[in-house]
Order: sequence, then structure tokens, then C-alpha cells
Amino acid sequence: EISACLVGSEMCIRDRVLLLLCVLVANMVSASMEASVRLIMERTSSLQNFCLTGLRNGLEAMRHGDTTVAIEPKTRHIHSTSQDELGEICRSVDGMITLAQSAVSSYTAMREVIGGLLAQVQSLTAAVQQGELLRRADGDGLNGSFKEVLYGLNAVLDAVSSPLTEAQQVLVRVADRDLTARVEGQ
Repeated sequence: EISACLVGSEMCIRDRVLLLLCVLVANMVSASMEASVRLIMERTSSLQNFCLTGLRNGLEAMRHGDTTVAIEPKTRHIHSTSQDELGEICRSVDGMITLAQSAVSSYTAMREVIGGLLAQVQSLTAAVQQGELLRRADGDGLNGSFKEVLYGLNAVLDAVSSPLTEAQQVLVRVADRDLTARVEGQ
């Protein structure tokens, strides 16, 4: 009977050790999952609160003519190497972060292009106000509609300055007592 009790005690001890090991493994897995979920929540929250909100605010400001709103992408990638479902979710979140950061970079580039366009227009306006009617905007570095805006502005100046230049030349001749001078209007 004593040996049966000892065998039973050994089984009880073995069962208890196995149960304790199972609890420890479950706690470790749970802690690992909790850390991954917390990281996913942190990064998606950062993505929403910084990158996407900043992008929305910048575009909204630009829609109202304000090109001064800068955006800094602050959300860091997770870089999970885990091969489980949480690892797949982490890689999906990293993909969203990459796309959002790319959109922020495109927004920043667009701000620079529009800023360059505005600088050209302001410079040309100042020159015309100073009487420099032969000055033209430079469309180099611009593409598409942005270049068309400057070329259109240059065409307007050509249409205005040509008759004014001709009128000025006629007035100079008239001032020199050449009353045969005429504005042809071509």
C-alpha cells in the first residue's frame, strides 16, 4: 500500500508539474499576443492620429489656398518577423503605414510644386507692376496643368505687351514730330 501511495504521489506531483508548465506556457503565449496586439493598436492609432489626420488637414487647407501646412510622417513600422496570424496583421499594418507615408511624401512634393508655381506668379506680377512687360515666367520643372498655367499667363502678357510696345514706339515717333506714325494693331 505504501508503494501504491508513493506511485500515486509521484503521479500527482507529475500532473501538478505538467499543469504548472501548461499555465506558464499559456501565460507566455498570452503575454506575447498581448504585446503584439498592443503594438498593432499603437501603430494604427499613430497612423490615424498623425499621418492620415495630418494629410487630411493639409489637403483641406490646400483646398482653401493655404499651402503652408507641413506634415511629418511619425508612424514607425512594426517589422514583425512572426509567421502567425498576428504577424500577418503586423505586415498588413506596415503596408498601410508605407502607403500613408508615400501619400504624405506626395503631398509634400505637391506643396513644393505649387509653392514654386506661386513664386513664379508672384515674381512675374511684381515685374509687371514695375513696368517689365517683356519678362516671362519660366515653366521649367513644372508639368501638366501647372506648366499650362504659366504658359497661359505668358500668353496673356504677350497679348497685352505687344500692342503696348507698338503704341510706345508710335508715341516716340510722334514725339520726334513724325505724324505719319500709326498703330497697326498686329
